[in-house]
Amino acid sequence: MSELLVEHGWAKFGDGRVGEWWSRPGVNDHSSATLFPDGGLYIFSSNASPFECNKGYSPFAIFTELKHAGDYSAAARDLGTLGYGAQSQSDSHSRGNSFVSFVGSKGNSGPEPMPWPSLNPAALYGIAGEFVRLLEPHTESDPVALLMQYLSAFGSVVGRKPHFKIEADTHYLNIFSVEVGETGTGRKGTSWNQVRRRFEAVDEDWNRECVVSGLSSGEGLLYHVRDPIIRFKKNRKTGFDQEEVVDHGVTDKRLFTFEGELGGVLRASAREGNTLSAAIRNLWDTGTARSLVKNSPIRTTDAHVSINGHIVRYELLSLLSECESINGFANRFLWLCVRRSKFLPRGGQSSNLNFNHVTRNLRMAVQFAAEVGEMTLAEEAWELWDSVYMRLETGRSGFLGKVTQRASPYTLRLACLYALLDCEAVVSVNHLQAALALWQYAEDSARYIFGARTGDKLADEVMAALQSASETGMTQTELNDYFHRNEDSEAIARALQMLAGTGQVQSLEERTGKPGRPTTRWFLTSQTNELNELNTSRGTNAGLVRLIRTSGEKKSR
Repeated sequence: MSELLVEHGWAKFGDGRVGEWWSRPGVNDHSSATLFPDGGLYIFSSNASPFECNKGYSPFAIFTELKHAGDYSAAARDLGTLGYGAQSQSDSHSRGNSFVSFVGSKGNSGPEPMPWPSLNPAALYGIAGEFVRLLEPHTESDPVALLMQYLSAFGSVVGRKPHFKIEADTHYLNIFSVEVGETGTGRKGTSWNQVRRRFEAVDEDWNRECVVSGLSSGEGLLYHVRDPIIRFKKNRKTGFDQEEVVDHGVTDKRLFTFEGELGGVLRASAREGNTLSAAIRNLWDTGTARSLVKNSPIRTTDAHVSINGHIVRYELLSLLSECESINGFANRFLWLCVRRSKFLPRGGQSSNLNFNHVTRNLRMAVQFAAEVGEMTLAEEAWELWDSVYMRLETGRSGFLGKVTQRASPYTLRLACLYALLDCEAVVSVNHLQAALALWQYAEDSARYIFGARTGDKLADEVMAALQSASETGMTQTELNDYFHRNEDSEAIARALQMLAGTGQVQSLEERTGKPGRPTTRWFLTSQTNELNELNTSRGTNAGLVRLIRTSGEKKSR
């Protein structure tokens, strides 16, 4: 990608925490974008034409904008004639005419990219699946986005009555989800508009009063679900404090917030003094939260808040590096990879579809859910749950482990939603299998989105440094030099130990021929595995690799 940018007047400005800083044409005193190691570009300049500000671009999108003025079809044909990539095949949920795969190099050079997650058809169960299958041929929206928004909207509409319990914790069925795209062309508004129209026909009050957007502060969020605000004012006649209702509050505590540009929300939550992150965490956990603003205190109890947002992957990764507070509530969300499923120049024929059957069943499900309290699992479903529980609770490390640590409660929330859509208060095996399929897509998406990131800035930078060092690895002294001695040596040591504890790095001893203890050299685990494989092929002991440098040459013994 760097050669393509330079060809069009861009210049590298420097190295950032998560990638390279680049300056747009005509600028040499500040940066305009971040170029990520995988070739993605995130623009933060408003004068970087043809790119848009605060938007991420995949390698294919960069090529398309610079070489073909935004004409994706022409770009795909051009790359095909040059021998780049291959036309993507339709996956299990009918992606149709997908983008040409383009990673910036011909043939099969470089590491194999992580595969795009695939949705198990079991997730397309019941009314929700019927809705997706009916609409999918007539929309460019990703089927995953349609499914997740349908379930989230249903979970919001049914309110704070259906629930299940995990030990002492009561879980209601509100969902926080984020659709993450590679570019800004994921048809984010289209999918939500289709879903909202179906629920408008079932609950007009919810559609009119409970659906909002524009989160910016904890106080603003709580205001939409506030309790009555009562103040005490001294009665001049009696001298006693008298209760005064300043605001009667909100009666309907259901709230569905749709954020088409979640990046703005994440930036707002990172500002000093902003309480949005804490409010989101509390509303997912208990539905109770309060602001501590002295002049305008707001409290809410038993609120039923659902959140659905959209963001570009490169913007998300950039913000995760800059905004540590994001880590505090990331695991309350389901992160889902989405992309445009196909090109429909004439917009499809969704207006001619007959949704009467789906709408009728949805209305019955909403009415049924209004009478449901605590939910449970059928015995067969409990047996399936017993067999998958340990896997849901373990097996993930780094930042991936952090953002997916609520696998169990989220799977059960989804299973209960599938059950209620079937007008059932007891979760069956089919409902749990559907929930597990959707959760697996969310987990695979998180793995695709966040990769090997740890969620710790310094540890992630150490990983990047070791990646750049490749098979030579780095000593801690070399890492100190890499950071220009601006990072505390003990902090680097702690980061290395944390990475070693998660299995992402390994240390190997290096003898220099000088007296004293051998030097410790650090490698990414994948690199030490390659060295072990090399030693095995040479007939040497792969159980322990010791690198010995003699006269500037590196040998393995």
